[in-house]
Amino acid sequence: MIHENNMDKECLLCQHRDADKTGSHIIPSFFMKRINGDGKRDHEIGFEIKDGIVESYFGRGIYEDQRRTITDKEEKMESRENYDIRDFIFCSDCEKYFSTLESAYAPSLLLNYNEGKNTINNKVSSSVALLFWCSLVWRASVTGHFGQRLHPAYEDRLRLALSYNSIENINVKYALYRCKDYQRMSGKGTAVCMDVKDDTVLMIVDDYMLIMVFDITGEKPENVLMDIGLKLVPNNLK
Repeated sequence: MIHENNMDKECLLCQHRDADKTGSHIIPSFFMKRINGDGKRDHEIGFEIKDGIVESYFGRGIYEDQRRTITDKEEKMESRENYDIRDFIFCSDCEKYFSTLESAYAPSLLLNYNEGKNTINNKVSSSVALLFWCSLVWRASVTGHFGQRLHPAYEDRLRLALSYNSIENINVKYALYRCKDYQRMSGKGTAVCMDVKDDTVLMIVDDYMLIMVFDITGEKPENVLMDIGLKLVPNNLK
């Protein structure tokens, strides 16, 4: 767990209550359980790649013999550090708001998908779905979790939308793609990462890929994020 000396600072979201909450997830735990382990609490095995260096981290249920198959760093044998969790960046009320969004969106993970066809998410309202994904992008940006940040104006626009629980005037379009059960079918792990270029965000979370664009008014030129060429057309975004 990453501890931050923020006890005397304001919550990053509401910006007026004390940041008193510990154990805040940047990416919801129901995603991280799939990415980092077998879905069981305290059985996470994760890897953070930053500045060309790979660091491993483990849930408390991963014992020394298994840790030694992954790293030879002695300090990792008993480490409880979790790069996915932050302390003292949000207040309890705002943390509850994120939890409410996540609980509302989670049932959509059970949607049935048909290959080659668009899937309509009828388990949650379109506004809640957008606010949920905005919350992931904003939390990752405001904390610099993936070494990427939005333009300050876009970051603050998302903060205000989340603070007021409203998508009015947010002027954001997005597309969401899913390769369902990629990890199970491929036998490989999944990841979480984000890339930002100008007014466009590409975020990959488990078997989802999110494309989010601010202030789109017409056809956009091709952007390259994560070495993927993206040609964005407004009609393909919500």
